[in-house]
Amino acid sequence: MQKQYAMPKTSRFFGFAALFLLAVLLITSLYFVESATNGGEWQQDEEEPKIYFKTVHLVPHSHLDVGWKDTIKGYYENRVRSIFENVLRAIQINPERRFLFVEIAFIEIWWNDKKVSQELKDLFIQFLREKKIELTLAGMTMPDEVLNPYYSVIHTISRGHQWVVDILDQTIDKNSKNLNATSYIPNSSWRIDPFGATSSLTRLYHLTGLKDNVIMRIPKDIQLEMREKRELSFIWKMNDLEETKVLTNVLDHQYCIPKMYFDGESAFSYSTDDKELADIVHEQVIKYSLGFNQSDIILPGGCDFTYTDGSIRFERTDRAIKYINANYERYGYKIKYSLLSEYFDAIRPKTKEDEQKLKQVDFDFTPYFDGDNAIWTGFYTSVPQLKQSIREAENYYRIAKTLFTLSIPFIKKDKEKILLNGFNKLDVLAVAIADMSHHDAITGTSNSWVNDDYNALLQQGIDAAKNPMKIALESILLSKSPSGMTGFSNFISPTFSYDNLYDKLLTMIETKSTQSIPLVIFNSLGWELKDYLVSMFGTDPLKSGQSVLQNICAYDLEGKKLPKQLSKLIEGYQFNIKVPKIPALGYTTVFLKACLNNELTLYEEETISIAPKKSHTISYGDLKITFCNVNRGISHRVGLCRIEKNGKTYKMHNDFMYYRSEEYSQPSGAYIFHPTSNHPEFVSQESDSITITTKNSLFIEIQQAVSKQIKQIIRIYDSSISKSNGFDIEFNFISSVDQGQELVTRFHMEDFLHSEKLLYCDKNGLETAKWKAKENIPMNYLPMVFNCFLRDETTKTQATFFISEVHGAASHESGQFEIMLHRRCLRDDYRGLEEALNDDSIVSTIVRMRLDENVESPDLRKMSFAKESLTFNLDPFVFTGEALLNTPNIDPDTIDLKKLTIVKDFTGLRKTLPDDLHIVNLEVIMNRYKPNANNAKTILQLHNLGSSDLNSMSVESLFFNGMVDKESKISETNLGTIKVLSEFKPDTSFKVNPLSFKSFSFKQGTIPKEESDVVFKDQDHGLEWTFTLFLLFSAVIVSLFLIMMIGYFIYRQYKYPNTSLLDNYA
Repeated sequence: MQKQYAMPKTSRFFGFAALFLLAVLLITSLYFVESATNGGEWQQDEEEPKIYFKTVHLVPHSHLDVGWKDTIKGYYENRVRSIFENVLRAIQINPERRFLFVEIAFIEIWWNDKKVSQELKDLFIQFLREKKIELTLAGMTMPDEVLNPYYSVIHTISRGHQWVVDILDQTIDKNSKNLNATSYIPNSSWRIDPFGATSSLTRLYHLTGLKDNVIMRIPKDIQLEMREKRELSFIWKMNDLEETKVLTNVLDHQYCIPKMYFDGESAFSYSTDDKELADIVHEQVIKYSLGFNQSDIILPGGCDFTYTDGSIRFERTDRAIKYINANYERYGYKIKYSLLSEYFDAIRPKTKEDEQKLKQVDFDFTPYFDGDNAIWTGFYTSVPQLKQSIREAENYYRIAKTLFTLSIPFIKKDKEKILLNGFNKLDVLAVAIADMSHHDAITGTSNSWVNDDYNALLQQGIDAAKNPMKIALESILLSKSPSGMTGFSNFISPTFSYDNLYDKLLTMIETKSTQSIPLVIFNSLGWELKDYLVSMFGTDPLKSGQSVLQNICAYDLEGKKLPKQLSKLIEGYQFNIKVPKIPALGYTTVFLKACLNNELTLYEEETISIAPKKSHTISYGDLKITFCNVNRGISHRVGLCRIEKNGKTYKMHNDFMYYRSEEYSQPSGAYIFHPTSNHPEFVSQESDSITITTKNSLFIEIQQAVSKQIKQIIRIYDSSISKSNGFDIEFNFISSVDQGQELVTRFHMEDFLHSEKLLYCDKNGLETAKWKAKENIPMNYLPMVFNCFLRDETTKTQATFFISEVHGAASHESGQFEIMLHRRCLRDDYRGLEEALNDDSIVSTIVRMRLDENVESPDLRKMSFAKESLTFNLDPFVFTGEALLNTPNIDPDTIDLKKLTIVKDFTGLRKTLPDDLHIVNLEVIMNRYKPNANNAKTILQLHNLGSSDLNSMSVESLFFNGMVDKESKISETNLGTIKVLSEFKPDTSFKVNPLSFKSFSFKQGTIPKEESDVVFKDQDHGLEWTFTLFLLFSAVIVSLFLIMMIGYFIYRQYKYPNTSLLDNYA
């Protein structure tokens, strides 16, 4: 999207200035406006630079935002459909014309549009084959570079590439003698609009097969320096073990040329003079050539949603190209329409000497800024509610596709139908998740109604995924049941709704039922989770005034009562239980029953006022925290002041403050963070009290109403919970803000942590960024995707913070750490959105912290505390039960002989994975052109999170027997899941090298009948609900019958010794 800088008309004139002075001021201001976006440029009336290049590659394109100032559907209906048709018709008129297509999201919608003729689709394929059009990047979207976790980037690229292979590649005649391509998957990426560019995404793109890169939005100072040194074509060195090198070009200035592609900007819109048209193009050629020193240069031919008038725009460009080429003596170069691949083929170094002439770059182009007070770090936090919804939906999608994939060998009936239906329904959510990676979705930089539409698309995808999830889980749960028994067709709630669960719980309580309802807790990670806290929420009161949840007890598989605790919410309660173990890549079952009267879960709290200069210490487990009333800022304030861990005291506190948004010169807005001052103001605290829970079996909770709009909840957990999950203390910041406020919480740890103004934050969850604070406050902000930390290199002390969704974070002074929680600005920031960031939502942000001693210096090639970060964000899913069960192990007096056999505990792995080995993706895919469940493939993607070697393994040895078809070969693929690198047998060993990925596709098998009884036992998680009493009863009956028959036979032989039993039938 074109975010053109446009200064407001705020100049003040005192009296009448001289005409000469007025002209000077006007010219100066116009130059400033243009340079704010473009970093300064050659002007046509200046002396023309010497032309060193020979060929200009004009690359026509149309940047199609997957939502921004209109919804995805709105953009398609109003613009995209006509752009596609007009471009194809224009190329049909003149075969010399070319065009780039980037976003598969719109291509897929267009391809499935019944209003689009088959003739147009055939033209699209024909022009692909003839290389008149080309795909580049070919992800579902052009993802944001800094806010997306790496697994979401892999998803949006691989989902786009899979569609290309499934639909477009099916049209390739592999037997043709005139074969131009074996696949339409591109080799280059077109990253022209994301706000900054990172080596971590470049590394991921390279692993998906995208070898060459065009980027555009880079920091202004770097852009000016590289342009001056003519280094805008360079080699980007990756931060991996292989030190991968990627050829990269910066598209200087903008991907838009207003004078050529905006009506009314120049004579290009109306001129009939070929020379005039050529001179306008020539002006842009010179402007875009200044940063290069090579024989071929690139000129972008398009802008946002251009070519709705494709034939007109192409016709004018045709005339300009023809005139320039006919007047070589005047212009000194040739110009032609090109595809991106043609351009890179022309400039790619042919020898090592050529490569060494190019600049070697090993840094990120962030944070992006296009003016001194125009630093694009506001979007790191803009619309946090949407960022939270996206993170939760990403986890939901992971749960859904992983569970569905694991269930396939267990599906007994209608397998093909279930596979096809499940794949199609999960794909609805897959597309929605991919769309959210777009650089105007997760960033919160779209219009407010578009953000609402993003939320709606996520919910539609979640709703579509529920049915395949339910079928998948029940296929495993009931896999030991006799075929044809359908008594528990709704063993799991079809909606996973707590409302239905509460209705049943309420009935159980009021009728004093001894039955139970199951909760199935599924873990999509490859690590077993121990002492994990599972929470439910409820507001349903009983007639007595108590909550339903106060009257519920939870039991594990062996009938042992689980520790539980209530937490009070604004409405109702949160019900928390500690689950001892959740299997890796599997589930466990918990049973809910009505408690006896003496087992009710009570909630009690006390409110404590802390007088000035006084304190209150709270101890729980291995931790102590102290709240103090001290003078900070302009008044006394109550807050956290000390933490004691393992006998060591850490003096620290956190304040709530807000920056005031600039609303004049350069306003603060959705993209840009521009405060009126470097010094934020304290939030006025309204109370000197804290409220502490007193009935604690799992945690102590301290609630503090900081103001009417801000509430802080701090939890100290039972040490078994906090140690197992890798943190010490948890904060929940519940906030909303007034207009013109940008809210932060600032942690002060100066007393024990001398960090020298250095901040470390993860990069997309893949690597770690290191940043030294500058004087300019907005410049200090980094995206906190999963975690950030400060460390003291002398004492090796480190404070690490984990977050529930992406926010901006900074460290302005040594020992200080700041998280921006919420933003609500007064004005639009003049980058094209034309809407102020007026976000009045209430947001709950969870932050966990850990304090460590003797921590070695970080390896920037990886994310620190990767397992802890992923476990926090990719948490288990709780499936609510629908069936009322009689449970002998909980209540021996109740037996239900009709009860089904239930697999209550399951893992898809033979054993839990090492801490550094992460399952990035486990999903089933099939060809969208000709869906066939028999040809479905399972994708497995692994990531070595650490810098150490791991033991060898095979795909077959990872999973339970039957998951992998032993007769089929395993294919190792690139990270985009498309290109096959090698094939081997399922039991062939491989290694996942440090900091590296492995991607495989394989065919699944079935559970062998003769081994069906040991599938779960082999995994040491095979607890199953058997009919022990029923079988015992049956055995007794059969035994008595046999004894009677034997007795009768003996009696007959004794009484009638000369007869046989058979004589009676003679």
